[in-house]
Parts: sequence; structure tokens; C-alpha cells
Amino acid sequence: MSTFKMEHKNPEGLFKSKAFSQAITVSGKAKTIYIGGQHAINSTGELVGVGDLKLQTKQALTNIATILASENATHRSICFRICASILPS
Repeated sequence: MSTFKMEHKNPEGLFKSKAFSQAITVSGKAKTIYIGGQHAINSTGELVGVGDLKLQTKQALTNIATILASENATHRSICFRICASILPS
């Protein structure tokens, strides 16, 4: 039987909330990084780019890159799983 280790992560450079972790890693034979939903929030908890979708998107992607870098990963390490449900109209 495998032994798994789960760690809650709040990397330097990201807002540290008392309510949630920015990411969770699960390690065993392999390592998986679960990244929380990212918003345009900087390290001090301020919204970046109010009314500017481009700046907000840039901040959210910067947050994801910060999490990945803290785990020695890059955007090339990402595997997306998209789940969608179709609701009847």
C-alpha cells in the first residue's frame, strides 16, 4: 500500500488567507499540485486591474506561475481536466 502525503501550500508572493490554501500538493509515487481558483488578487489582498480584464487575467496567471514555481514546475507541467455539465433548457 502506498503512503500519500498531503500538504496545504501558501507560497511567498501570494495572498495568505486564513480561510483557504492557494494550493494543495499530494505526494506518493508521484506528485500532484491542486491549484485553488485564482483571482486578480495580489500578495496584500488587493484586487488588481479593477475594470481591466487584461490586467486581471495577467495577475491570475502570475499567481498560478508563482504556485508552480514554488513546486519546481512550469506551465508545461499542467494537465487540464475540463468538466462540463449540460443542463436542459
